[in-house]
Amino acid sequence: MPRVKENFIPSYRCHKQSGQAIVTLSGKDHLLGPWNSKTSRNEYDRLTAEWLAAGRTLVCHDGVTISELLVSYRQHCMEAYPTINGERSSEQQNIRYALRPLRKLYGATPARDFGPLKLKAVIDEMIRIGWCRKTINRNVGRVKRFFKWCVGNEFLPVSVHQSLTTVEGLRSGRSKACETAPVKGIAEEHAAMVYPFVSRQIKAMIQLQLLTGMRPGEVVLIRGMDLNTTGETWTYTPSRHKTQHLGIEKSIQIGPRAQEILKPFLRPNPAEFLFSPKEADAERRTKLSASRKTPLSCGNVPGSNRQRQPQRILGGSYNRNSYLVAVRCGCEKAFPYPEATLAKLDDTEKSAEARALQRKQWRKEHFWSPNRLRHTAGTNVRARFNVEGAQAILGHSNLRTTEIYAEKNHKIATKIMSAMG
Repeated sequence: MPRVKENFIPSYRCHKQSGQAIVTLSGKDHLLGPWNSKTSRNEYDRLTAEWLAAGRTLVCHDGVTISELLVSYRQHCMEAYPTINGERSSEQQNIRYALRPLRKLYGATPARDFGPLKLKAVIDEMIRIGWCRKTINRNVGRVKRFFKWCVGNEFLPVSVHQSLTTVEGLRSGRSKACETAPVKGIAEEHAAMVYPFVSRQIKAMIQLQLLTGMRPGEVVLIRGMDLNTTGETWTYTPSRHKTQHLGIEKSIQIGPRAQEILKPFLRPNPAEFLFSPKEADAERRTKLSASRKTPLSCGNVPGSNRQRQPQRILGGSYNRNSYLVAVRCGCEKAFPYPEATLAKLDDTEKSAEARALQRKQWRKEHFWSPNRLRHTAGTNVRARFNVEGAQAILGHSNLRTTEIYAEKNHKIATKIMSAMG
């Protein structure tokens, strides 16, 4: 299928040989009836409307391949999961990864011939790649949604999608797929060790997550206009959050301790983001300039050796990825890999593979991501109050979801059983 430019609609034309109206959709001509008649105009409107609704493609013939349908589905995903404020939706990237094994194995296969056995072969390919069981089940769901979309747009018969629903997900301990440990929170002391090695903006965001249980994508988008500062407890209404597309409203309560963290970052313009990477970089350069040992009369003048056209320009706000990178850089400095441990290895263990494996294990034990701070906050609230309190703070509509984030306090159970004997 030829690619079509965005916002392009094929024109209503006159076919000179027959005197009829004609329109070309996806490389195929369609005669509409007598030129400039009401019937031909109505037929033109109908065909172009169906063409646009189907993702700027025609309803497919029997031999259409999966790769051809994926082109249209990618356009649909760009519209269904749009880019907001220059940040691509994470679901767009997840769908691309999920459909890669499908395209690799059966890209040239007619879509009508895809069935349960072929889907199981795709699952085996995911296992071979090294994806864990939960990731495979989520991605198989995305593959099924792709075929459901094809059926909904009359590209394929209903029987294709119905046959795929018979394939069940992988169960724990009953497949060759690897299992991953559940995500857990981190000790607040462990998080505090990163503070000396990150900017004050990153430090403030970490502290806010520990106190409020915000998601990383919510804490980076705080603006003055999103805060209601009237009352003892402030209310933060994120402009964008995870469940927004479901019509769920989200509000986060900010207590006195969190308010003290936010106050130094409040700006005269309420539309500006409170945490700015551009401001953090300027503060970092100011500190470097103040700590230089070379007199200003010698060496480079501050700011003279910067690139005129840098490849990366800092924006006015962080996003989830830049926040994660900043935290990981802080972990690199706070928990340096002890090179002395290599001296204790045998000669056979000093290979590049052994070193890489040991470094990977070290990073797994000491490095952490901002999302784990949400787990820590949920666990702390559950320990002091109850699981319903953790559900209210984390903003979950389902209590089972809160059980994932707020770990059970085994110390209380141990204390009770010790008292009971």
